Formats: sequence, structure tokens, C-alpha cells
Amino acid sequence: IGLEDCRVRLHKNIARIEAEPGDIPTLVDKREEIVSRLKDMGFVYICLDLQGYRTGSMSEELNKS
Repeated sequence: IGLEDCRVRLHKNIARIEAEPGDIPTLVDKREEIVSRLKDMGFVYICLDLQGYRTGSMSEELNKS
């Protein structure tokens, strides 16, 4: 979709999109295309992480233990 720092984290049937906060309007504008593509891949829920793109975000949950 043309964003530099953007990724999708997979949580079973949930796709969680992380992007730079300044790119959120672009994601909203392309919402229908993004949802369609991710649904075609089998995801039931598509979420936008409002904390944005950040390195180490998967480690946050792992470090709680």
C-alpha cells in the first residue's frame, strides 16, 4: 500500500496493522482494499494498532511473564 514503516502482526484469526501515526489517514482511505485483501487471506478481524509501529512490540507481551 506504499507505506514505509508498516507491518501486520498475526494473532490467530486477527490481523493487527502497525503503522506510523502519520500514515493512519492513508490506511483509513484504503480501508476497503486492506480489509478485502486480509479477509481473502482468511482473517476474521482486522485491527489498526493505535499505538503505531514500534520495534519490540511483540516482546511486550512476552516480557510480562
